[in-house]
Amino acid sequence: GQFMIKVDMPAGTKLDVANKVARSIENTILKMKYVKTVSTTVGSNKEESASSGNIEMLQSNQAQIAVSLAPKRRISTDDFIQELKNKLDKVDTEGAEINYVLSQSVIFSAFQEGGAPIVVEIKGQDFEKLDNIAKSVTAEISKIKGVYNVKSTIKEPAPETKIIVDKNKAALYRLSVHDIAQTAQIAIEGWVATKFKEEGKEIDVRVRLREADRKDIASIKQLKVASRDGAEVALHEVTTLQQGKGPSEIRRVDKERTVLVYASIFNRNASDVIKEVEGAINNVKIPVGYPKLKLAGEEEQMKESFSSLIFALALSVLLVYMIMAAQFESLWQPFLIMFTVPLSVIGVAAAFIITGTTVNIVSILGFIILGGIVVNNGIVLIDYINVLRGEGKNLYDSVVEASATRLRPILMTALTTVLGLVPLALGLGEGAELQSPLAVTVMGGLLVSTFLTLIVIPTVYLMSEEFFTRFTKKEPPII
Repeated sequence: GQFMIKVDMPAGTKLDVANKVARSIENTILKMKYVKTVSTTVGSNKEESASSGNIEMLQSNQAQIAVSLAPKRRISTDDFIQELKNKLDKVDTEGAEINYVLSQSVIFSAFQEGGAPIVVEIKGQDFEKLDNIAKSVTAEISKIKGVYNVKSTIKEPAPETKIIVDKNKAALYRLSVHDIAQTAQIAIEGWVATKFKEEGKEIDVRVRLREADRKDIASIKQLKVASRDGAEVALHEVTTLQQGKGPSEIRRVDKERTVLVYASIFNRNASDVIKEVEGAINNVKIPVGYPKLKLAGEEEQMKESFSSLIFALALSVLLVYMIMAAQFESLWQPFLIMFTVPLSVIGVAAAFIITGTTVNIVSILGFIILGGIVVNNGIVLIDYINVLRGEGKNLYDSVVEASATRLRPILMTALTTVLGLVPLALGLGEGAELQSPLAVTVMGGLLVSTFLTLIVIPTVYLMSEEFFTRFTKKEPPII
């Protein structure tokens, strides 16, 4: 029930303009139904970003709007975002780039660091060529059904002023490039002289020139740079100032200049869309000497998480077997009980087909949980068979009586678990939408395995005991 809106104004936009646009978006959201809370941040320093949980520091032209929806609502978060997008199309956002990011649940965020479902990595040295490739990738991906919000990390060039040092003139005044750069940085950006503490928080006390003395190039040219012998030299005497535009950020991955093209998926199976994206990026022409385009994002994280979860699943099955082996003091009977695990796969597959649920990290977590639940029915049944046989009853009578006696407890236990998961499976309540695959997995697997356990486990138990009795040449059981 939560999502984040990231607003990127054109590079160089002042804070008050970004604030105005953010407020207009915020007002649009507040007029909609099912909105619980809205929190907006426009620009931030490092301390503010850390305290609010943001990894990235917002620039003066950036804003983040955190939206929390009411738990009881008739539409999903995805549908709400689509409705909001339609409304914002009619709002003057002054050229802002707006991105929507669904907040991850506690379970889901433990296995991934966030990011868009689709991310294409483009590596190379020539920025212009990278831009052209990114545009081609964006065009190809945008054609795919269910893909929206296709963006590139190449931002609009930001205005900048280059200070070009005349080293010969600087040397006459015994000035280094570092001295000039440091003076300009302190005068324009400022220097934290000390920190002011208030109510347990530290606030920077930043010293810099007043705005009137740094508002344009003419003002900056008059900056005084102190030489090592104490003389003051005007900046324009040892430098040349040039205005222009440059990249607002240069992203590198593994020390290589990298551009990312990312996109979101709506109302389609992610795996199907990823396959189409792989085919689409193969159609993009890559210049000679440039590496092949790499598909990253949630898909890459999912593959890594899947391998870890499959290992966890295998380990959980092994641990369950070891615990039962210790309990029954037998290696064979726990193996019989483990038959309930593959039986549950039938129910999981049926539940996925009926509900349209896909195999993802959350559903695999549900299968791990299921592996520990479904064996309970087999444990209850076989344990009671052993008790009856210990009382002197023959094999066949013990199996029949145990199955009849334990039928009601097994069904009641399974039904209470399944009914308790219904609200989560239906996506009712906060955060339930992302966790519903877990509930669907457990419900489907438990229902089917419970009914099949009452048939398969007694049958396999009876057959195995007869086999071992004959194999050891003991008198066969009375049937």
